Amino acid sequence: TEARFLGTPHPRLEVGIGSTWSYRDWTVHTRWIHRGGHRLRNLTEGYRCQVTLCRGFNDATAPLADQARAQAVAIFPPDFFTEAGFIEDASFWRWAEVGVRWQLRAFAPAGGDLALSLLGQNLATWTDYSGMDPEVNQFGAVDVLVRDFMTQPPVRRWNLRVDVAARPW
Repeated sequence: TEARFLGTPHPRLEVGIGSTWSYRDWTVHTRWIHRGGHRLRNLTEGYRCQVTLCRGFNDATAPLADQARAQAVAIFPPDFFTEAGFIEDASFWRWAEVGVRWQLRAFAPAGGDLALSLLGQNLATWTDYSGMDPEVNQFGAVDVLVRDFMTQPPVRRWNLRVDVAARPW
């Protein structure tokens, strides 16, 4: 067999876009990220196909490429098959954050400050990657080994915060 380079698991391009708008007592900020030019080994789907639990193996309406890679993995023993079909483009755009802050000056303690903030993170991801998330890594922050295997994607979360600042004594 001949070894072939199928792409780097590390993004070749990273872009971050952020903006903040303020009007009177309101401030809104948002942040978008893009990572691209890399590929990720979707071992979760490879494992599911190997034990015949994936869509490509069980659903006749699945894309032919998914059916082909599922059959190749399910038919041949693990030492004799290629996982090239499970190494996918992992480029993505993510709406990483949006926040709204409202200064409540009328209700603030004398000489102090009062504000209410709402922050949302990991709001949406756009990608052609078929796994749970193109940013996951079974090995955490290890750069040498990168693959998606039964790894939880970043969770969407919302935080509500009240800031109160009183004048010092």
